[in-house]
Amino acid sequence: MKKFALVLCLALAAVGCGDDDDRGGSDTAIMLPDGTTTDTMTAPDTNVAPDTNPPPTGMCNLNPNGSLTGAGCFPRCSSATRTAIIGCMTGECQSAAVMSDTTPPVNVDVGGMIQPIGCNECWILQGNSCVADSCPAEFMPALQCQAEMRPDCSAEIAAVNACITANMAAVQDCSNMRLTACLPAM
Repeated sequence: MKKFALVLCLALAAVGCGDDDDRGGSDTAIMLPDGTTTDTMTAPDTNVAPDTNPPPTGMCNLNPNGSLTGAGCFPRCSSATRTAIIGCMTGECQSAAVMSDTTPPVNVDVGGMIQPIGCNECWILQGNSCVADSCPAEFMPALQCQAEMRPDCSAEIAAVNACITANMAAVQDCSNMRLTACLPAM
């Protein structure tokens, strides 16, 4: 059964789509703006030089669903990270590529508190916003349970996973669009 690695999303580690039941088949890869996908077997090169792309300029805002908007938000990841992600087949590989990004964060005002948003945060916020849009009744209680550090959030996480599974096409379509906004164009 295909599903998001929700525990990682909620723990603010990273978003990853994958086939976790080992029955074969193929994952729905993230489609990048140039038509390439992330569906290859190459591991990311984590020893890459910092990107020399100029930082984004303009406003960056956090929408109520948790997604980023504004010219100042994007791209949040380097060209080297984009290349590494293209070489990934798994969510774990994508997470490693995103977490090794060296792009300086941009500061975003979140409810009066300044929060730095880098590549990893962009990836998490954009991915989680797709789950929040598709499964709001399930996502918010699970997120609240995690934020409150309750000892057992398994029922809430199971409800989100069931909703994601039922709405997989919509969640993946949204993720394909929103996650690529974190990456620079080719």
